[in-house]
Amino acid sequence: MPRTRRPVRACAEEDEMLLRTGMHNAQRSWPVGWWATCSFVSSAMLSISCGLDATSPPPVTGPAELGLALRVTASPDVLPRDGVSTARVMVEARNARNRPIAGLGLRAEMVVDGVIADVGQLSSKMAATDPDGRAHLTYTAPPGSEADDVDDGKDIVTISVMPIGDDYANAVGRVAHIRLVPPGVVRPPAGTPHVEFTVSPTTPEEGDLVQLDASASRDCPADPTSPADCTSAASLETFDWLFGDGASGTGPRVTHHYAKAGGYVITLTITNDRGRSASATQTIEVQKAEEG
Repeated sequence: MPRTRRPVRACAEEDEMLLRTGMHNAQRSWPVGWWATCSFVSSAMLSISCGLDATSPPPVTGPAELGLALRVTASPDVLPRDGVSTARVMVEARNARNRPIAGLGLRAEMVVDGVIADVGQLSSKMAATDPDGRAHLTYTAPPGSEADDVDDGKDIVTISVMPIGDDYANAVGRVAHIRLVPPGVVRPPAGTPHVEFTVSPTTPEEGDLVQLDASASRDCPADPTSPADCTSAASLETFDWLFGDGASGTGPRVTHHYAKAGGYVITLTITNDRGRSASATQTIEVQKAEEG
């Protein structure tokens, strides 16, 4: 009876099945020659697969900077262009294990529109980290000019910090950004006006022309100690009068006629250019006109 040769894959599958079930080739109905052929092929395949050499990863190599993490911050990050305002720049260096790196040399530059430029001033352009892995610099804003009165949001100085090494061309800077804004007009705190006015005549009769004058009023600083501290009237904007009989008027000097005798409370309210107001009152007695 001729031998029946089965494909190698079929032989391997049958051989694996017999090995798993523990069956001996004598208990199977396959011809002995076929079993020998399958066993030979499977053994050969097993020998080939087991003969492969074990592989191992290559050693880790690369630039040391991959294990360095630099963090740069600036606070505050918005400064007026006044020549005196400052921001604190902090640099923090850590290694691959997140531990501080002490004694790391650093170089700092000011960059505007991608170009190194001295816009403002750094306390130092060279620094080294302390035992906590930190270095501190101070940035001072430049003085402003009339050309800087418009804020378009694009006046930004970048503080770039690089570790000092042996390959400057390939060093990567870490940065913090500071926005410069116009200084504006800084005005002192506003005070309230000192209100003072005169009435003439002081005891008018019905129908008399009464003159009211507030030219002695002055604007005051935020914390005046006496009326003598209130020296300027230029910032007084509005003068609003209530004559006490239902009528009103405006301006530093006004006149009024009282039709009937009686007591009237005159109120003057003055508002300055900062929106602060103050009031003062006087009472006058209008006499009955003499019959003539």
